[in-house]
Amino acid sequence: MSSMMGQLTDWQVGQFIALLLAGKHYASLHNGDPGLGSPTSTEVPGASYQRQPCTFVAVGNRAIRTSNGQSWPSLGETVVTHIGIWDDAHNGNLRAVVTLVSPYYVTEGGAFGLNAGDLYYRWP
Repeated sequence: MSSMMGQLTDWQVGQFIALLLAGKHYASLHNGDPGLGSPTSTEVPGASYQRQPCTFVAVGNRAIRTSNGQSWPSLGETVVTHIGIWDDAHNGNLRAVVTLVSPYYVTEGGAFGLNAGDLYYRWP
């Protein structure tokens, strides 16, 4: 049997988008794929690091983007490869993962930031 790939219906995607549009969510930075294994094990370390609030708006039938910016100042040396979306600022559930097109290298004391709309996800 050849491998098969499924897809979500518009209703399923709509339910998930409604979940992300309602309530508070928080963006996290990761140096590996948080969707594999323990999501917090890839979250960037550092005493000054914390998840940042993010709000979403729908930009089509199957797409969302942030309506606010996020900023992570004074990070330790790291590489950011993924951004996670959580339902809690400290623990909680990982709701979505966005893979950066290119890894972003942060030097000691450096920062990472996103403008409103930079965090974008579209379901195929």
